Amino acid sequence: MKKEPEHTLLKKYLTGQCTPEEAEYVRHWLNTKESTMDLKNQIEKVWAEPPVEYPELNSETLFNKILSATRPQHTKNIPVHTQHQSLFHKYVQLVAVLLILLMAGLGYYTLKEGFPEAREERKVMVQFSTQVGEKKRLTLSDGSKVVLNAGSTLKFYQHFSDSLREVQLEGEAFFEVAKDPCRPFIVKANAVFTKVLGTRFNVSAYPEEDKIRVALAEGKVQVNLTDSQTLGLNPGHMATYSKTANAMFRSDFDYKEMLGWKDGILYFKDASFEEIVEKIEKWYAVKVHYNKAQPAKWKYNGEFDNKSLEYVLNSIGFASGFNYKFEKNNVIIY
Repeated sequence: MKKEPEHTLLKKYLTGQCTPEEAEYVRHWLNTKESTMDLKNQIEKVWAEPPVEYPELNSETLFNKILSATRPQHTKNIPVHTQHQSLFHKYVQLVAVLLILLMAGLGYYTLKEGFPEAREERKVMVQFSTQVGEKKRLTLSDGSKVVLNAGSTLKFYQHFSDSLREVQLEGEAFFEVAKDPCRPFIVKANAVFTKVLGTRFNVSAYPEEDKIRVALAEGKVQVNLTDSQTLGLNPGHMATYSKTANAMFRSDFDYKEMLGWKDGILYFKDASFEEIVEKIEKWYAVKVHYNKAQPAKWKYNGEFDNKSLEYVLNSIGFASGFNYKFEKNNVIIY
């Protein structure tokens, strides 16, 4: 038998790829003083090699092979003294642990990243969008839940990395983030980055609006700007960023005003007619036409819990003194 280098045989032995002759040689070698002295060098050689393309993609199967390789090996031709056998098993277990660590750095990378199909799957960007008048509920791969408001888009990689969970938002979404202290969850919305570990919060970042708002319902979040300004939020606090002023400030917020939408509550607080029209268009997927000079200084307060468009228009029209009519998906106010 042509002997391969010890570090190659060691790797084959612990992954169950040795021939019987090679396995016998490795067991002899592991019981020698030379192997003890040479372990560090052999592990370094394994580390320096390119990742092994293991035939199975199932890491559990590979792990079981390593465990089986550390079980007692009894042969008629290799008598082993009890004390030496104990040292041998401890030694092989140590090697297995080192190999498992090696797999975490190289082997696991091979299993998850080294194969082209797996690598491409991890890098696939997923996108969910809603039309006006539409909401979506999503569950991400880490267990986090998202409610996506009308006219919004959420983008993220199909599989989060081992150190970070990151999504990109355009529009509005409510997040209920699964706790994971080792992987922060980051929401990117224009120049605003919201970082959490596990909490419930809302981000409103429509591109046509000047303000980006982050409202915290539970837990703690850290809101950052690309220019490094940072605000920490506690429940009931909101960070508001103005694009035109390039400034961010913290304030309290009204729960129904900021978060009621996810529960089907259309809420107005001192809303101008223009603000009402904007919300109605997104909420009901219609286009509103009106004379902008008519209700210029008018403010409206109201709350509608899963009500029809006709109900809302009748209520607001009664308060403001306007009439309306429908033409397909258009609302004509006069």
